[in-house]
Amino acid sequence: MRVLLQADMEGISWVTGYQELVPLCPAYWETGQARFSEEVAAAATGLLEGGASEVVVDDQHLGTGLNILAELLPAGAIKPAADWIYQQLPARGFDAVFQVGRHARYGTSDGFASHTQVPGMALAIDGRPISESHINAFRAGVPLLGVSGDARLGDQLDGALAGTPFLATKFSASRGETRPAFHDVQRSLDAVRAFAADCARRGQARPVPRLPALYTLTARAEPAALADLAGQHGWEWIGPGEISVRCRSWWHDAEPAAQAVTRRVAAPYFAPLRGFDLSSRASIFASDPALLAAVRDRLLDWIAEPQTALLG
Repeated sequence: MRVLLQADMEGISWVTGYQELVPLCPAYWETGQARFSEEVAAAATGLLEGGASEVVVDDQHLGTGLNILAELLPAGAIKPAADWIYQQLPARGFDAVFQVGRHARYGTSDGFASHTQVPGMALAIDGRPISESHINAFRAGVPLLGVSGDARLGDQLDGALAGTPFLATKFSASRGETRPAFHDVQRSLDAVRAFAADCARRGQARPVPRLPALYTLTARAEPAALADLAGQHGWEWIGPGEISVRCRSWWHDAEPAAQAVTRRVAAPYFAPLRGFDLSSRASIFASDPALLAAVRDRLLDWIAEPQTALLG
């Protein structure tokens, strides 16, 4: 069984300060990256113990692919380039997926760093809000073995993901306040490892998350962010700051539409990151201090700010 391990950082047990999420902050290099890598390695180890023949690690945090320390991964786990993984998904290149470090969807005021894909965007299918866990499951089109992450996500694994095994690794009080579910780091790692192993052993019983034959994907964002998208990839205006597209196939219809709106909404936040070499702490902090501070503060402000009712 070849398992794709879809890893994100906001739901990692002991990542409890939002500066740990951003490579432009010292806390990311001091604690965040190592805690992320250790928990991903624990999940990979558990999957292998539970019967996976290979674990392919997909580092999804910030889209950089540079967050996980590959040397901490167990034998039997690999971390290829994100583009290679993305190319495998439409062809059902994996037997199953497992998700680690996942966070609550946009509009969750008591979910640590909650969002859906990028700042300032909400997505729904047939009127039901979806999380990144939904999106990743629909992309893979194979059984979802289990999910670990912020407890606020647990109740949001609904619709096609209803009944998915879930392990709460942290409990949040707001978008900036959270605490680990277990008393120390090793207990957290042991719990994730044991959960992943159990999910792998029971993998054959898990269904493939299914979408209706015809469904509506809706995106909500500030109106200016959606300018000019109507008519592209089937998007149609349905109200201020709201567009929708009718879909029959995730990869033919929903994925290109979702990618287009994601790129548009994300640009003000993430385009400036392309000016930095994110491969090491030294390369980042050798950058222009004023530019570094401006980009860092914008990202941190987004993580900390309340989410507006327009997008809830």
